[in-house]
Amino acid sequence: MTLPRRLGDAVPYLLKRLARGVSWAISAREYVNYSYDYEDRGIESLAALIGSVARVAPHLVRAYADEFRQDAVFRQRHMDRMANHPVRHISQPQLHFGKTLLYYCLIRACRPKVVFEAGTERGFGALAICRALAKNAQDGFPGHLTTIDIDARRGEFLEGDEGGLVTRMSGDSVAALENFDAAIDCFIHDTMNTVPHCRAQYAALEPHLAHRAVIFSVYFEPEFRAFCERNGFPHCEYIELPKDHWSPGRNCGIALGMPLCPRTIDGKEYT
Repeated sequence: MTLPRRLGDAVPYLLKRLARGVSWAISAREYVNYSYDYEDRGIESLAALIGSVARVAPHLVRAYADEFRQDAVFRQRHMDRMANHPVRHISQPQLHFGKTLLYYCLIRACRPKVVFEAGTERGFGALAICRALAKNAQDGFPGHLTTIDIDARRGEFLEGDEGGLVTRMSGDSVAALENFDAAIDCFIHDTMNTVPHCRAQYAALEPHLAHRAVIFSVYFEPEFRAFCERNGFPHCEYIELPKDHWSPGRNCGIALGMPLCPRTIDGKEYT
């Protein structure tokens, strides 16, 4: 019988993940948008992905990751919020970079002039973007972030307009995109994942995308893929690899706003 051998392979893995989940449930403060660091292999794949999108060497992206993890301003802001702000009750006291590392590296590598983030939440990701924009400006490539959340109280990690780097909005991201008056170089989708909302949001985004814009979604969902295929944008899935955490990580999507070259197979054209 091979059942014992299969159980021998599966059960230790499941028990390890269960133990991590129980420990996390007892000790954690957060209940949504879980924070964690990435495994080394996850950072390597992140560097390869962003390097391909931005057309830079992966070792440069890894250098950006190291730069961010040494950012004293980001660390101090996290420490301050954990010490004396209501957000501390729903946030992990330890600093875990997770997707903020991805955001930082993406902005540093792509050097966008206009960034639009749909879904501010606590503002942890927006702060990472602002830190990257500040570094880009020092290198001669200034940029600006617009971030929006349905709840006007969100964005707790941000301080004002972060020295002119960010415009904070509240309300519906679809309406904000429809009325946006600049070409968007980088769009980040981190709002609700319902089909009607995603469909409307991508439709509102479409006419405002700059050439070679980068579109990133924390969900590699059908509406994201349909939007990319409709416009002929090359896109792929990025799967997070959390380090020492029960969560399997997010299945994210990234696309480059530049139509693919058409190809013909048996007389049928594909893009």
